[in-house]
Amino acid sequence: MNLKNRNLVTIDDLSNGEMLGLFKLANEMSDNMEKQLDVCKGKIMASLFFEPSTRTRLSFEAAMHRLGGSVITASDVGASSLAKGESISDTAKIVGSYADIIVIRHPWE
Repeated sequence: MNLKNRNLVTIDDLSNGEMLGLFKLANEMSDNMEKQLDVCKGKIMASLFFEPSTRTRLSFEAAMHRLGGSVITASDVGASSLAKGESISDTAKIVGSYADIIVIRHPWE
């Protein structure tokens, strides 16, 4: 299973085999947390949450920190370029130049 450079927007973007592979990998990683401490060292995750979801946002951010990476966050749609009419796609392209991983939560499909 290779998900490198794949954009995952919904669970529908994964085959059943890929989902099973991800669950297997997660189990293997959870059994060896000490080995995972630097998996994302030097990597930046952008957390773009434009609807309330504290638990989900914090779970992604905590996971990134536990893997040795860092996090940049935008959580107020009113203070973002979206408020000026920029599309989510445009925002993602720009933020993608700052970050290695982008997590977006938005009420729009």
